[in-house]
Amino acid sequence: MNARNLVALLILLAAGALLLTLGGRFSLLTPEAIIDDIPVSQADLSLEDLHYTQTEDGDRRWTLDARKAAYRKESGLVDLQDVTLVFFQVGPFAQVELTARAGTFDQNSLTVDARGDVTIVADGETRFFTERLRFNQKTGLVSTDQKVRMESPQIRMSGDRFELDVNAGRFVVEDNVRASIRDVDNRENRQ
Repeated sequence: MNARNLVALLILLAAGALLLTLGGRFSLLTPEAIIDDIPVSQADLSLEDLHYTQTEDGDRRWTLDARKAAYRKESGLVDLQDVTLVFFQVGPFAQVELTARAGTFDQNSLTVDARGDVTIVADGETRFFTERLRFNQKTGLVSTDQKVRMESPQIRMSGDRFELDVNAGRFVVEDNVRASIRDVDNRENRQ
């Protein structure tokens, strides 16, 4: 047997021993146990094209989509990029869509913090714009203490605070509110 064949045989034997050792260890463990054995610093999970649907009594309440998501197991936080939250049957609106450049979903408090070019569109006509807001699943409130601008075919409004009650389908714009309302003849009235 020449030296080259001997080296090849030793490599094959070492690989076989490694496979038997690792294979025997991991075949006895569930996938969850294997993940739990990985150090926390390496346990973060990254996803692309995330889609999550929240249902109640079999009906869709809201969906969360993100181009990228990074899960931090220790804190229960999911960092999101290019976020879209869609709420269904919000008061008089069939659909309310929220988009933002980034966000964070907190699994412990059941909140989504959206930031960067945040836009809310209700049934394609009424639009709200702000830089940051929070959706609290427990209370059903979407709120911000940042400047907000609202535009619809009849109303243009701005203020320093905003709150939308997803369950009741009502919103409030507060603090330093300015409004411009168009009447049925499309004449503008400022207040």
